[in-house]
Amino acid sequence: FSAEATGQIEASGLFDNKFVLSYTSDGSAKTQAGAFFNGGFSFGLADSIGFSGPDELLVSPMDQNHIVSVSKFPDNSFQGKYITINGTVQHQYNSTVISSGFSGLSISKLTNEKFIVAYSDNSGSNNGKLIIGNIDKPEGYSLNAKVFMEGPFNGLEMDTFLNPQFLPSLQPYYESPWNYHGIEYLSNLPNNNVDWIYFELRETNGNASTATSDKIIYRQSALISNDGNLLSSDGLSRPYFEVEVNENLYLVIDHRNHLKIMSALPLNGFNGMYSYDFSNSIDKVYGDYLGYKYLSAGIFGMPTGDADANAQIQNEDKDDIWFFENGMTGYFSGDFNMDGTTDIIDKDDFWFQNAGMGSQVPE
Repeated sequence: FSAEATGQIEASGLFDNKFVLSYTSDGSAKTQAGAFFNGGFSFGLADSIGFSGPDELLVSPMDQNHIVSVSKFPDNSFQGKYITINGTVQHQYNSTVISSGFSGLSISKLTNEKFIVAYSDNSGSNNGKLIIGNIDKPEGYSLNAKVFMEGPFNGLEMDTFLNPQFLPSLQPYYESPWNYHGIEYLSNLPNNNVDWIYFELRETNGNASTATSDKIIYRQSALISNDGNLLSSDGLSRPYFEVEVNENLYLVIDHRNHLKIMSALPLNGFNGMYSYDFSNSIDKVYGDYLGYKYLSAGIFGMPTGDADANAQIQNEDKDDIWFFENGMTGYFSGDFNMDGTTDIIDKDDFWFQNAGMGSQVPE
């Protein structure tokens, strides 16, 4: 489909028009144009994520993959302006271009079936038009993944002591090292949900050793149930992602106080679903026993004890975090067995057993 909006470009250099392109459940698209408040970017989610200022031309604050094949700006007043995606400059117009366009720009990292396009001006006042054409929605897939975490594991499944009293309603991976600004929230909380997890999809034409962080094509925060299955934030359905997949797809699972892991083999894709079971073999994880461990007969899981989430279990996890949280009740990183209380059991029975272990996920 094609869409366009026409509006006044302010002499102040601030945003004047926006596009909201929203996909419906049947794959059709709707467009809506509207004005920005004079003085800065003021539009819901994008504003809360912090995308503002006159130097941003094309703004994509969320997480998914779309293709913009045509975008034209009216005159050379756009000199020095940028197309930014999640704060990263993707393309810059220069003063010699009067009617500039680009094609084949992949807008990665957009979610919630919606994205925003905006434009600005830094000299004079002009009537301008922004045209977006041939935006292709990627095919969607479900993620069928299973993993256990050592902390809440009781020999058969994982305990749900944090649910519902201590589980945060919003996903907790917005800070470093994840810096993930997705807006997943608990729309439903079945009593078998254990905690929030974070996952990445990495695409490469090589083996697992080449699935480094620059190969990330998708990120999401999800829930994990007591039987190890990953669930979307509704607590019931499998995570769903819309991204184009052309090569080998590897899955990274991370948790706020367990060592992150990555699939040793590419995910198996079939009939609209990608699947991987980490739980039934040590060699299902890249680096196997160096960053993964035996839990009980035929079951393996993510080691606990990484309170500062730096992918290493070391003294800082005990001295800088557990020590100060000891005796507290709630949702704390030093609560390594995830029973809602940070105490000596977390240090002696969990951190001490895993000290020296480190994640083997390639960076």
